[in-house]
Amino acid sequence: MAATLMASSVVIVATPASAQGNDSRELAAQVDRIVARRADLGEKISVLEERANLAKAELVDIEARSKVTEADVSSAEKSMKDAQGQVKRYAVRAFTGGLGTGNASAQDNPTDAIRSRTLLATAQGNREQAVEEGRAARSDLSSKQELLDETAVAKATARERIESSRAEMKTVEGELAASEAQVKGDLAEALEREERQRFEAERAEAERRQAEAEAQAQAESQAEADAQVQAQAETAAGAGETAAGESAETEDGESAASSSGDGSGSAADTSPAPTPTAKAKAKPKAGSAAKASPTSKSSAPKRAGAARAVAPAPKPTAAPTTRAPRPTTTRPTAPPPTTPRPVAPPPPPPPPPPPSSSGQRAVQAALSMRGTPYRWGGQSPGGFDCSGLVLWAYAQAGRGGLPHSSRMQVAMGRRISVGELVPGDLVAYGSPVHHIGIYIGGGQYVHAPRTGDVVKVASIYRFNGTPIAVRI
Repeated sequence: MAATLMASSVVIVATPASAQGNDSRELAAQVDRIVARRADLGEKISVLEERANLAKAELVDIEARSKVTEADVSSAEKSMKDAQGQVKRYAVRAFTGGLGTGNASAQDNPTDAIRSRTLLATAQGNREQAVEEGRAARSDLSSKQELLDETAVAKATARERIESSRAEMKTVEGELAASEAQVKGDLAEALEREERQRFEAERAEAERRQAEAEAQAQAESQAEADAQVQAQAETAAGAGETAAGESAETEDGESAASSSGDGSGSAADTSPAPTPTAKAKAKPKAGSAAKASPTSKSSAPKRAGAARAVAPAPKPTAAPTTRAPRPTTTRPTAPPPTTPRPVAPPPPPPPPPPPSSSGQRAVQAALSMRGTPYRWGGQSPGGFDCSGLVLWAYAQAGRGGLPHSSRMQVAMGRRISVGELVPGDLVAYGSPVHHIGIYIGGGQYVHAPRTGDVVKVASIYRFNGTPIAVRI
């Protein structure tokens, strides 16, 4: 009996705890569904908003072109009226006889007749020119009127897209409002608590992921600097090897030249010096020739006696030959092998650029609008959409002229990596782009999220994954 009572008491106690656990799980599931529903409807609203903003920008451009075309049409109409008036005047003059062949006096006077025919031919030419000018003016007016009609159609199409986007947005906003109306009581408290917890978790996650992205960007910058230093070292080494090769070639050439000079000097030393025997042999020939010459008989004995009286000349001795000293050539000593200069360690990667003054002021301006309600097409403190907040914040920072379109704002900037983000840069989402905000640092950005929400700070990794980073 006691065991039965104990078991029943256990069942009685366990039942409320189990029900409470089921209720808690059901509440958490409802919170998850609401959060997912908000995100889905917010995505649709963002896409429709960007479509409408693009149509608005296109409409502004079409209206500007339409004004120019209207002025052209007015000018063409005036030209055509002037040409038509000229043609009418010629027609009236022709009908009343003003352009006739001349009167009787002109026919009687040949000079007047010639003058009359000349005037008539001139008038005929002017009339034809007026007709041609009228035709040209009509054609010009027709083409410009067609262009004006085309711009009118384009304006109507742009307005239709704006209205269509607005109508679809109202439908989505109604769905969002109906979803939010169900959030009350315990569910509202649970949802608010879940939002706070998620915000803190997302902020910590954003800081972690942003630190990783910045570290990766710094590592890539360091690798690029190392590659540049390596390329410089290889260039210097190649220059050293080239210089060493040229020095070796110069040394080999000089050695070959000196060897060639030594060989020619020794050959000159060993060649025999000329002996005086040739001169000695030449003298007797000269004497015999003198004997054979036809001279008087009395002079022959006298010359013979004189020749005997002359003492014999001493035999010439060869002059001692002294070998010329060999020219000494000083061989250039080979330069020591060139070694590349020691390469300095690569410099550290440059730190990320500091926030620009205009970017920092834009951040402060946007943060000052936290809590401002989202308003479709808004670009003032009365309410903002996403691109309207960026436009307004940068205008407060002294940089006006930004377009009211997230896609066009991205197109006017320069893409960077997420790790290179500094406060004041833009972060955008979607493909094609349909949402944008201003980076404030630490993986956070300030933006105008959607209908029913306010300008707030959030993680850049929360909205549809990794953002598109842009610097303007």
